[in-house]
Amino acid sequence: KLVHLPCARAAIRQIDTRRALAVPGVACVLTAADLPQPVPRYGPAFADRPILASGETKFFGEPVAAVVAETSDAAAAAAALVEVEFDELPAVLSVEQALDPASPLVQDPSLRQNDADAPTNVLRQWTFGWGAPPAASHLVLEREYRFPMVTHFAIEPHVFVALPSEDGVTIVSPIQHPFVLQRVVAAALGWPLAKVRILAPDPGGGF
Repeated sequence: KLVHLPCARAAIRQIDTRRALAVPGVACVLTAADLPQPVPRYGPAFADRPILASGETKFFGEPVAAVVAETSDAAAAAAALVEVEFDELPAVLSVEQALDPASPLVQDPSLRQNDADAPTNVLRQWTFGWGAPPAASHLVLEREYRFPMVTHFAIEPHVFVALPSEDGVTIVSPIQHPFVLQRVVAAALGWPLAKVRILAPDPGGGF
């Protein structure tokens, strides 16, 4: 069970796990302090997300602790008892805020080596254009369109099972990108690819 904060961005001052550890059935409660330092980061395109928030959360729902227990009920009960002292910080919640030079940076510029846009909240820039309208056009129509993200509705369970072994780990997950998952997990753990085995049963929907 993951522990989250009730805000998008916050400075983490202290995490007290003692009450959570006292819950029967709880094996351990992990925070960033329990992980290798600096905390390993992961991501399919950019390895910019820490396994657990270290020092500061960047978005709503970013986990600050993880509870491992014998049952889901024990894990949920312990997660509710993890005490986090934090100071809420200004967050970037819109494209307009992200483009405002006065807004805080979403990512530490040191994570974006050799990137001219590192001191900004712009990740990548592209310019597209198709042809040129004839000078004699009777009508030139310009519009700005905005649309929300769309997610597919897949029927498989959104869960995975990790089975540790002496020489690595086997992960069972209904995904369509097993080799990407293998690479991301191996990089986060600092392991060679051969130690991470991915079993991908048939997904509920292939879009």
